[in-house]
Amino acid sequence: MKNKKIRCTLFFLLLIILVSCNKDQESSKQQSKVEEKEVITVDEPKEVITETNKLPYNPNDFKRSLGAIEIAMLQKDGEFSGDKYSYSNLTNEIDSFSKDLTATEYYEELLKLLKEDYTGQIKKIINYDVNVDSGNDIPDEKNSTQENLIKDIKYVIMIDSSGSMAGEINGETKMEIAKKSVTQFANNLPEGSQVSLRVYGHEGTNQEKDKMKSCAAVTEIYKNIYNATEFSKSLNEVQPVGWTPIAKALESLKDDDKESQLVVYVVSDGIETCGGDPVQSVQNLKNMGFDITVNILGFNIENKEQMALQAISDAGNGEFQNFTSQEDLNKYLRKQNEKLRYEWSVWKDEGIEASLNISDSKKIEISDIETNIKELASIEYEHLKVAIAYMKSKSLINNEQYETISNDINKRYSQITNYAQQTSEETRNEIILNTSENLKKYKELREEKIKESFAN
Repeated sequence: MKNKKIRCTLFFLLLIILVSCNKDQESSKQQSKVEEKEVITVDEPKEVITETNKLPYNPNDFKRSLGAIEIAMLQKDGEFSGDKYSYSNLTNEIDSFSKDLTATEYYEELLKLLKEDYTGQIKKIINYDVNVDSGNDIPDEKNSTQENLIKDIKYVIMIDSSGSMAGEINGETKMEIAKKSVTQFANNLPEGSQVSLRVYGHEGTNQEKDKMKSCAAVTEIYKNIYNATEFSKSLNEVQPVGWTPIAKALESLKDDDKESQLVVYVVSDGIETCGGDPVQSVQNLKNMGFDITVNILGFNIENKEQMALQAISDAGNGEFQNFTSQEDLNKYLRKQNEKLRYEWSVWKDEGIEASLNISDSKKIEISDIETNIKELASIEYEHLKVAIAYMKSKSLINNEQYETISNDINKRYSQITNYAQQTSEETRNEIILNTSENLKKYKELREEKIKESFAN
């Protein structure tokens, strides 16, 4: 009995050991599976595939983001678009269509064949420049920079600094008279005027030994939008010392901007004394393409010298005036101010007229773009309609498919034509608004300058 109990005890102990071993083995297998899964996750990551669809147009070609209908119009052109259209080739291509496509898929296949090229017209209308300014820059007193001020007319004042300018008229030197009169003249120029002040013959002396040095001396001592303080400061430095190189002074204009109209005033008390040819200098500037007017303002010029100075002003389509007093010079320059203001006003009027002409021309261009888009849409519409009529006649599509595709064609035509009309109308309105604002500035500025003219 005792041995039987021992055997039973041993049996149960052995059973417990076996169960425990099995559990350890199962746990080991599960741990092995976990480790195996973790190894797969780390060593063999799932490959990610990305696709880039190349656009049939460059978004950078447009100055703004595109709308949905614009994107649709800029898709790849049809195989039979434009001059490539052929009914026989179209029907042959349609015959090769798969027979189990949906109505939407058939419509997309037809667009691949028949979509017209709208790219050029879309670029034009999106990037259209609605500015109508004729190019006459309008001063902005609140934001006056050199770029947005009057730059089409440049006033050039040339002061003779020869020794003879130290001579007196009624107790005052010709140089002092010239400085006072020129300052008054410059002060009465239209606001924002570009002014250049040049002095010639101002180095050395009027002695023979210094002739070469003096005849080579031409300096631009002021160049800017007119500022009374800076201009006077520069003018005060001029002293009468040397010879009279008028030709060289005029030649110095060759480096100026040809886009500006040059109105030149040469202040002198005598003719060229450096061997130059002022008349030829003026002609050379004209031959180079300069728009130039040369006025000669003389002091007590002798009769035999007047013809030489008159020839210079004639070559420059200007005036020659010989003054014997500061009063006469001042009176002449006041008249010049009035004349210049009037011409400046006319110039602005011409700018208004030019702006209106530009505006009308631009509105016509926009209407032409609208028409071109609508014509392309009509061609595309007709070709698509012909295509689905053929498909229906050959039983390639049923009635329901025909109606669906037809509705899509009608919708596309309506969207494109509405887009053309709406966009062109918006662009024309921008042109009209731009024109209105531009003309308002011209008119206000013109009135201001006329009042200034009367005030002075």
